[in-house]
Amino acid sequence: CSSQALQDMLSLMLQVTCYINSFGEAHQEGMGFLLTKIEGYASFSISKNYSFRKVLCAFLMNLRRGKRGPSFMDRLSKEELKDVREVVRRSQPLLEALRSPDARLETLPELLENRVAALQNLVPFVDDMMLQEERILGPFGDPSNSDAFAAELELRAKGREHMSRCRQLCGDIVDRLEDRMPELSDSERRLKQFAGLKEA
Repeated sequence: CSSQALQDMLSLMLQVTCYINSFGEAHQEGMGFLLTKIEGYASFSISKNYSFRKVLCAFLMNLRRGKRGPSFMDRLSKEELKDVREVVRRSQPLLEALRSPDARLETLPELLENRVAALQNLVPFVDDMMLQEERILGPFGDPSNSDAFAAELELRAKGREHMSRCRQLCGDIVDRLEDRMPELSDSERRLKQFAGLKEA
């Protein structure tokens, strides 16, 4: 996106709608900011008389000079501007703390690496279970009962086949996730830049 005005609007909507739309629970699945829901965000009502769209546009208009005259900041008197700057100065430490990455939270690549490691551990686990089939399922039944013995052989064969498919699936998922690690890491970096967060 090469439009700075559009970037400003999206950045502001990213920060505000995550709280209005989900009441602060932005970490829950499906509760984040989605470009495909911009029309829905624009229909939010701040009060009976003011839509979210009107408030957002007024805020953005105050950031820059326009055809109607100087920006809101330019219209402030020296005393008013002094108060504004004091508020900015006092709030700076808090803003810096909010922008700093939380060391207690894992980043997406680290979280993904943990999931990949867990899947990698599943492969030898499945191998071990297949080797211990007799200990887990017990000895075979009486071969003299041909029908029951044949049914047991068939069920065990299907079980081994299913475990083999599970092992193959785990290996395939691990390979795909490892291949996408650089892409996901880069996506996280760009998302942090868009949201105005500092990179870890």
